[in-house]
Amino acid sequence: MKNLDDGTLSLFDDFPPAPEPPVAAPKKPRSKRKVAEPKIEPVADPSVNVVTTLHMAGLVDPQRRRNSPWAGLDLSDLQAAAKVPHVMLVITKGEAGGAQSHVLALCQALQARVKFTVVIGGPVDASVLGRELTALGITVCPMPDMVESLNPFKLWPAVQQLVNLIAANPPDLIHAHSAIAGLAARVACRTTARPVIYTVHGFGFKQEIPWIRRTVALLAERALAYYTTQMICVSKYERELAYNLPIDQRRVEVIANGIAQLPTIDPSKDISDETPQLTNNAPLPRLIMVARFKSPKRHDLLLQALAKVRNTLGKELTVTLAGDGPLRAQHQALAKELNLKNITWTGDVSDVSERLTQHEVFVLLSDHEGMPITILEAMRAGLCILASNLPGVREQIIPNQEGLLVANTPEAVAEQLLRLVHEPYLRKRLGRAARECFESTFTSEKMSEQVMSVYQKCLREDGALSRP
Repeated sequence: MKNLDDGTLSLFDDFPPAPEPPVAAPKKPRSKRKVAEPKIEPVADPSVNVVTTLHMAGLVDPQRRRNSPWAGLDLSDLQAAAKVPHVMLVITKGEAGGAQSHVLALCQALQARVKFTVVIGGPVDASVLGRELTALGITVCPMPDMVESLNPFKLWPAVQQLVNLIAANPPDLIHAHSAIAGLAARVACRTTARPVIYTVHGFGFKQEIPWIRRTVALLAERALAYYTTQMICVSKYERELAYNLPIDQRRVEVIANGIAQLPTIDPSKDISDETPQLTNNAPLPRLIMVARFKSPKRHDLLLQALAKVRNTLGKELTVTLAGDGPLRAQHQALAKELNLKNITWTGDVSDVSERLTQHEVFVLLSDHEGMPITILEAMRAGLCILASNLPGVREQIIPNQEGLLVANTPEAVAEQLLRLVHEPYLRKRLGRAARECFESTFTSEKMSEQVMSVYQKCLREDGALSRP
């Protein structure tokens, strides 16, 4: 007889007796057991596999996992956790120009690794740079109060605005471009305690500049050198000038300008049948000069040289003058006085690279330069280059190897233009060499990596990423 207490009493409490379990049916012999049919899983939605494949290929955004502990995080929070540096770029004007092209190339190259905010001085409606940056999705802050003047009373409102902007949207560091922006940014950073990088596109105290402006610029640069975390010069010549300032030489870097690569361009372009020709049926080269009608550019030298070439050849060379500026009307009057008719005045254009490919010779005449962006654009296009013999230009072009360098006189310019007219093989050789030099030295990838190294150096020294 079965003992009812067995299995019905707990060591901790008494429980009512549980009903006896039903007697299990005897198992069949293993050899006679029916083999279970394979379980058929329901077919998954094919769209799920497609989405997964596209996600793996990086073609669609990843689907957020609802059961993940990270599902509640926002993308901006993840970026902040990754400590992507926030850099505020400050530039004096947004007009078409070399410094503006430099800023645009820098933003394009580093946009995936740096959060940029760009402060642009001058009129909002004239900001070519502002429109291009906005199209890239970069935050642009116009600052009309920033005027091109070294008068402290005129510049103070811009400094105040910059201080307020830094307080409202604190960056990790400031990167100023050109003299006025460099002055305002360094004064503002004294109050906001942010590290400031100053890129010199051309010092304002060169000997070619009028002595009053040169003296004021030198005094300002000497006073603000103490508050410059890092100075970047676009050429070795500018660096030599920087060594005259009270700044540690170890804080002065040389980073040559660079621009983005374009699809391969064949320098040996077809010449239009409408191009004027010499008596031996050799086509005359088409010229282009891309520059602001403003000091230190010397369009007047080119116009006078063109008149001399016409008087020698009996035919006028075709030239395109791309750009705008306060001296445009003055130069148009000079062209009329010289009876030059084959001139195209384009004003500011956004398709410089395409226009360059429609010409054979690029001309840039100037009283002084840092490292002209337009010469790099001409090198990229494979054009023969004729430019003023200046220190910054000599760092881009070796005379008679990648281009021709001339003295700033109408006679010297006319002599070299005649040489290029009579020697088409020289134009092609110089153009090919210029293209090769650009690809090896002056790309935006090389420039941006060097600038990024300066950013990282300043952030390590300052600990700016730890700021709230």
